Amino acid sequence: MAPAQVQSYARQLQGRGLTLLRGGQAVDFVAVVDQLRGPTSPVEWLGFARVVYGEAAGKAGICWLRRGPRAAPGLDAPPAPL
Repeated sequence: MAPAQVQSYARQLQGRGLTLLRGGQAVDFVAVVDQLRGPTSPVEWLGFARVVYGEAAGKAGICWLRRGPRAAPGLDAPPAPL
């Protein structure tokens, strides 16, 4: 989504009772994530990484629900494959 679309969608969610941010932190398990840089606000419950894929060694942004502490401040390891 383009930034204007994200803002419009966020307003719709808020109009339906969800709280997106409180004190600069994501609240109701809703977060805006940039596919290159990750979450746009601090989100303790969300992991993000850029991973290499395919023969052309492209990169993709991935997110996951974190369980447990971070590996280090600001650093996450993606979950193990199933």
